[in-house]
Amino acid sequence: MEKGPIRVNYLFFAHDSMIFCKSNSFEWSRLMRMLKQYELAFGQMLNKEKPSIYFNKNTPSENKRTILHIARVKATSSFEKYLGLLAMVGRAKTTSFHGLIDRVWT
Repeated sequence: MEKGPIRVNYLFFAHDSMIFCKSNSFEWSRLMRMLKQYELAFGQMLNKEKPSIYFNKNTPSENKRTILHIARVKATSSFEKYLGLLAMVGRAKTTSFHGLIDRVWT
């Protein structure tokens, strides 16, 4: 396994992307700097109207406010689908993926 800095592919924004990050101002400031560097390097701009942040239910309100201020995007309270699939699957995995299984068989 290769160690070192994360390499960002120039097609990073060609499709929907999910980025996982700790919910503190330090992590989000680093993430925003990285995205800014990407914009400057490749001439692509992040569309601030599309992204949203989903917070864990245990995230303190103050952290949420700070992160939303840093990121300048909206929060979402539900994250139902990502690329057409359920983003969060609970214990009922068969029920959650039943629609996908039906589409594959069709």
